[in-house]
Amino acid sequence: MLNGLFLLIPLQVVNKYIDDGLAELVPGVLFIDEVHMLDIECFTYLHRALESTIAPIVVFASNRGRTVIRGTGDVVSPHGMPRDLLDRLLIVRTLPYSQEEMAQIIKIRAATEGLQVRRAPKKIKKD
Repeated sequence: MLNGLFLLIPLQVVNKYIDDGLAELVPGVLFIDEVHMLDIECFTYLHRALESTIAPIVVFASNRGRTVIRGTGDVVSPHGMPRDLLDRLLIVRTLPYSQEEMAQIIKIRAATEGLQVRRAPKKIKKD
């Protein structure tokens, strides 16, 4: 019900309510995994939506390098995202965990789950 009501209220009214103290903006986070699977129309909509004052923090995740943007036919771009959107993003590079880090994660998880680990593996398979 509230989601449908929100769609009917113009953005200017929402901004006025926030300015007058009648409403509060509760920021959120939107996580989009496999972002390279979105097509150009989705990116166009997202780009426009991110301009809004009530836009959430958006985290895009992709494991692609240079690839074709879906819906364009042959436009190749990093992560399969339009360059004008990429220019506005902060790209955070992640690296695989080391053997020691993976062993520590397993120990912490086992302790959290109340499991007893008899001996640590000599080598952890990364697949």
